[in-house]
Amino acid sequence: MRADSAASARIVHDPHGILKRELGTEHMLAHPVHPPYFQPGEPAYVHWFLWMFRQIYGWAKRAAQGDHRSLDKLLDAGASLQLVRGSLLQMRRWTLGSMDYIGVVDPDTATELARTFSLLTPDDVLIAVRQLLDLYERICPDYCARAGVDYPVSQVARLREVLDTFDRLN
Repeated sequence: MRADSAASARIVHDPHGILKRELGTEHMLAHPVHPPYFQPGEPAYVHWFLWMFRQIYGWAKRAAQGDHRSLDKLLDAGASLQLVRGSLLQMRRWTLGSMDYIGVVDPDTATELARTFSLLTPDDVLIAVRQLLDLYERICPDYCARAGVDYPVSQVARLREVLDTFDRLN
């Protein structure tokens, strides 16, 4: 039995039966909704990630220069990383058709997402972008298949080349 199940719970004091009526014994999960701002099958959603990865990488590289804009660029990168994480999580839940805990329905994705959290330093942001891009490459093809949109294989490869170019610029 799952630890988050209400099946074995006993309600000790509920004189009006509200908890019993509202909670019942079955844990009802909400149906996953498509990530906001885009419709299923809209190619712009799949490409949005590629733009975000490039933008975050650029901000982290800019932050590493250490001038008066560095902190602002680093904070922008951190906030954008969180947007990407959240959207990848929503993408995965929609693809799986489940709003259950991600650690239950897809422990690999949960582990990979957790690895992207670290200190907010330029180097750590660069690592996180690469990790999130790897995760995107794993889960986005399933999303594309379900949404009826082409997965941008060549554009992902091109993005990797761009990130490598950024790294050589130092």
